[in-house]
Amino acid sequence: MRGKVLLSAALVIICISSVVSIGNFYISIGLSEKSNPNVIDGNRFNQDIVTDSLMLGADGTPLERALDYLRSVQQPDGCISNFATSSWAVMAIAAAGEDPNEWKVDDGPSVVDYLIENRDMLNLSKASDVERFILSMTAADKDPRNINGTDYVEILKGLFHNGQIGTEEWLFDDFWGVLAL
Repeated sequence: MRGKVLLSAALVIICISSVVSIGNFYISIGLSEKSNPNVIDGNRFNQDIVTDSLMLGADGTPLERALDYLRSVQQPDGCISNFATSSWAVMAIAAAGEDPNEWKVDDGPSVVDYLIENRDMLNLSKASDVERFILSMTAADKDPRNINGTDYVEILKGLFHNGQIGTEEWLFDDFWGVLAL
């Protein structure tokens, strides 16, 4: 059950981040942002991506289609969209019963290799970044206590202050922290 919940959460986050694009198509073609019903606070929501990739004309189960979509956007360096989305994707891939260490474009690095190689993109003072990385490494069967000599669990423990993990105003960094620890 926990795997299904984690998979659902990861896929929703991946889909949201893939569907939302920063910028404003309507302004670029000379129309006002207010005339676009798909713009909320300057972010354009493209329903066509969701419809095309997950709903219409696709074979297989929703899970298979979601995994196919992730495969289709994986880059030769192993990245799936960006660093954060790649972390969520690793969790979703593992929860779906596949090995994210095997997710590669041709013979390039895997999505897990990409995360490890680019871990300098993490903000080590931001609990949610560290938590997401720990969860993705654990999902990939890697030891987050020793990723190329760095103990990310200890880093996360160091972000615990006054009964709070991370930012006091946020709750999500507490529950992700509990899962990560």
